[in-house]
Amino acid sequence: MTRGGLRRSLWALGLMAVASGAVGLTELGQAGATAPATVVISHAVAVQTDEVIQVSGTGTPGESLVIIQCGNYNVTDNTWVAAAGTCSGYGNAPDGKGSGTPDNVPIIVDGSGSYGPISLTIRRQWVQIASGKTIACRERNTSTGVPCFVQVNSLSGGATQAELHMAPTISVTPSTNLTAGQVVSVTVADMPSSVTALGGGIALCPTHAPYTSPVAGHGVAGQELTWNDVTFVPTLWVPDYCGAPPAGGQNIGTAVGADGSVTVNYTIHPSITNSNYAANGAPTACNPGATCNIVVFIPGQLSGTKAAKTPVTLAAPVATAVLSVTDVVGQTVNDAARVGDQIVLAGTAFADGSATVELCDVDGTSNCASIGSGTVSGGTLSGTVTVPAGATTGLRSLKATSGASSDTASFTILAAPTVAGPASAAVGASITVTGSSWNPSSTTTQLQFLDASSAAIGSPTALTVSSIGGFTTNVVVPAGAASIQVSDGPLVSSIPFTPAANEAICDGINPCSTTQQVTQVVNSGSFTYTQLSGVITMSPITLNGAQQTSTGSLQDLTIIDARGTNAGWSLTATLSDFTDGTPSASGNHVIPKGNLRATPTCTANTGGTAVAGAPAQSFIGPVALCTSPAGDSGGEFTADAGLSLDVPATAYSGTYTATMTLLVV
Repeated sequence: MTRGGLRRSLWALGLMAVASGAVGLTELGQAGATAPATVVISHAVAVQTDEVIQVSGTGTPGESLVIIQCGNYNVTDNTWVAAAGTCSGYGNAPDGKGSGTPDNVPIIVDGSGSYGPISLTIRRQWVQIASGKTIACRERNTSTGVPCFVQVNSLSGGATQAELHMAPTISVTPSTNLTAGQVVSVTVADMPSSVTALGGGIALCPTHAPYTSPVAGHGVAGQELTWNDVTFVPTLWVPDYCGAPPAGGQNIGTAVGADGSVTVNYTIHPSITNSNYAANGAPTACNPGATCNIVVFIPGQLSGTKAAKTPVTLAAPVATAVLSVTDVVGQTVNDAARVGDQIVLAGTAFADGSATVELCDVDGTSNCASIGSGTVSGGTLSGTVTVPAGATTGLRSLKATSGASSDTASFTILAAPTVAGPASAAVGASITVTGSSWNPSSTTTQLQFLDASSAAIGSPTALTVSSIGGFTTNVVVPAGAASIQVSDGPLVSSIPFTPAANEAICDGINPCSTTQQVTQVVNSGSFTYTQLSGVITMSPITLNGAQQTSTGSLQDLTIIDARGTNAGWSLTATLSDFTDGTPSASGNHVIPKGNLRATPTCTANTGGTAVAGAPAQSFIGPVALCTSPAGDSGGEFTADAGLSLDVPATAYSGTYTATMTLLVV
C-alpha cells in the first residue's frame, strides 16, 4: 500500500464510530473485524501537555495497528462529543500535526500477541486535517460527556480505547522577577465543566527532586500525580506539602466559569514552613533568584484530586552595596585624614559605571559635597579621592553612589593639631602636656623643649597618639625652656613656656638656680633750652671810607632733651635787617641781614650726639646752628656761634640793631 493509501485508511479508521463499552477501556469494531485485545497507557490522569506516555497491549500476532489521540471538544464550533466511545471528527491523524504512530508506520503485534511500549506525545489541542477545525482534549465529567482517550486502530478493522485525563493548565501574570508579598493573577483552565467552585488550594512550591517516599497516612490510595515530570502514587496529595496558608498556600473557593476556567489572585509566599518538606529531603523555601512552581490543587472528577503546576521565577537577591576605605596615604589608620590626604576607596555590589564620591555629615545625607569619583566594573568599585581645602572637620561620612546603589563609610576629617599645657612651671618640675587632632595612632610624633632662640634643649620625647588623634604625656621642665613644640613630619604646633623664677626642683647633684627681676621706672622729663643773655654786642667800628667787619658771639644756649624718646631735634636762627631807626630813601641807614655770618659750635655735655652747622653761614636765610639725630638726642647740649658783620662804607654813623630769632624743633 502506498503512503497516501495508508493515510486514507488511517483516517477512515480514525473517523469510524465506536461501539459502546466501559469507560476507560472499550473494544469495538466492524462486523468481522479483529480489534486489539487490550490497550494500556502508562499515565492516564493529570497528563500534561506534550507529555510522552507509553502505549502497550495485546492483540492478534502479526496484526497491524495505528495509535491516535482522540479529543472531546470542538473549539471551532464550541461543541462537545455527543456520545461516549466515539472519535468521529475528533481524531488526531498521524500526520505530524499531533500525536500518532511515527512516520505512519504501522505497529505489528509480535508473535507472543504483544505490542509496545510505544511512545506517544500528548497534545492539548490540534487542527483536524479533514475538517480544518481545532480539536481539543479537555477534562469533562463522565455524567455529561466523554473524556479524551487514546485509540488503537487495527488496520484489519476495529479499535480499542483507553481514557486520558489532561491536567488543567495554569498561567501566571506576571511570572518573573516576583517578590514576597507580590500579588499575581493565576488562571486555571481546562477543568471539568461540572466543577462549580474551585475548593482546592494554590501554593508556591520549591523546585526539587521528586518525592520517593511520600508521607504515609494521608489520602486516597491509587491516585496518580506528576511532580517534576515524574509520576508516582502517594497516599495523599494536599496543599500542605507546599505550606499551609498563609505561609505558602492559599485557599481558592472561587466559582469556575462555564468554560472550565477561573482566575484568582495569589500572594507570593516564598517561605515554606511545613515540616513535610524536611521529612522528604526537600528545600524549605523558594529562595530569591530561584525558579519555583505555582501549584494548583483541584478537586477532581473521575480520579480524585488533581494538581497542575507552572514555573515562576523569583526576583534575584539584591546585593547591598558596601563601601570601604583601604588606605589613607600618609596616615596609619584608614578612617581619618586631613586636608590634602589621599583616600583609597573600594566597594562591592555597586552598579557598573562611574561612582560619585561625596563628603557628607555623619548621617550620610546632609551637607554632601563631591570630592571626586570612582570606577565600577563588575560591581567592584575602585578609586582615589583627595580631601579638599576647606573641608569641614570632625566626624563625617564618605558616600559613594553609582546608579541606584549607594553606601557610606564613617570618616573623620582632622583639624589642625593642637598642644596644651601650663604656661610656666619650676625647672625640674614634671608637667602634663596634651594634644588633639594629631595623626591617629602615629608612632612618629614627638615633643621638644626649645630655648629663646628656638634651639632644642635636650632630646625629644616620643609620644603615643591614640586612634582618635589625642595624646597625654608628662615631661620634666629643663632650664632655659622658652616653648614646648610637638611635631610629626610637616605637622608642627607649639606653645610658649616660661620656667618659674622663684622655684627650682633640685636633685642635689646638678646645679639649679632661681632668678630675680630688677625693675627701674624711668619717667619722662621735658625738652628745654636756655640762653645766657638776650643781647649780642658786636665790636664797634669807625668809618674810614672802606667796608669794615665787626665781630661778636652768640649768647650760649643750653639745650636739655629729657623726654625719654630720643626723637631728635635741631636749632636754627633767623635775622632781621640792621637799621639805625632813621628812614632813608637811599637805604644807607640799613645794613642788610645777609652781611652777618655765623660759624656755629655745638657740644654734647652729656648723653647723645651734637652736630654743629656749617661755618660762615649768611643770615640771608635760616642758619643751622646745631642738630642732634633721632635715636641719640637725649642729654644736655651747649650751642654757640662766632659772628662777623660786614659794615658798608656808605653806612651812616649811628647805632644799628637787628632781631635774631632762635628756634628749636
